Amino acid sequence: MKHLLICPDDNLYDLCIPLIRSIRDNLSGEILIHLLTPNPQFKYEKQFPFVKEHDCSPFERLTRYANAQMRVEHLSYFCWARLFAPHIIEASHILYLDIDIIVAGNIDALFEIDMGDNLFVGKAEGKEVNTGVLLINREAYIREKVYEAINNLDDAAFIKDEQKFVRRYRDKTQLLPSAYNFNARLLKDYHSDDVRIIHFLGIIKAWTAFSGIRFSKPILDLYRSYGGKQLPMFHPLNRKALKIRIDKMRR
Repeated sequence: MKHLLICPDDNLYDLCIPLIRSIRDNLSGEILIHLLTPNPQFKYEKQFPFVKEHDCSPFERLTRYANAQMRVEHLSYFCWARLFAPHIIEASHILYLDIDIIVAGNIDALFEIDMGDNLFVGKAEGKEVNTGVLLINREAYIREKVYEAINNLDDAAFIKDEQKFVRRYRDKTQLLPSAYNFNARLLKDYHSDDVRIIHFLGIIKAWTAFSGIRFSKPILDLYRSYGGKQLPMFHPLNRKALKIRIDKMRR
């Protein structure tokens, strides 16, 4: 059984269909997608037999911050959910994927990686690890007491960035080939073994009303082929993206 994890907050819960369908079409064998969210509606669990929805009630700290004001631009505190979830998911390895991702090619090889005693497999970005695609070794997670370390953070550290927390385990992190976390902005097309997972990084996403200014038509067509849709212009997520973009242009 291949175990995967996605963690939409309330703003992103309705946007999971393209990711779920693209996972289904690009993995062989049995899969189970764990969906951790603040207020599960269980609609994906009803629609897909390979999806199991969890709420975040076992995690008091995550629950407290789940619907708080965005910590920075388009990112919420619920980004921490990916590091809480392995505490309750009983699987040897768990592949976490951000919601703003489409799986564009077979990813069976990720579940064949020999992690040894390493804790994570992720793509390096300078001194940081991009946690949008993160393979987690649960045995190492328990041994390193990651769950306890998160809960022991003071509030000032918690409200910063989960990627900075992951940095402390850099010596226990294997590097992920870029094919498995490819920046969508750099792609004109995706028909290549060099592109297995496409990541819509940044403020503008595939679902943003004006996504065509950032991403190529073939990439957006792939997103739509899995049921992805652009949100109405006056949707709160569009308004937020537009405000952030305007603010950046004014600086």
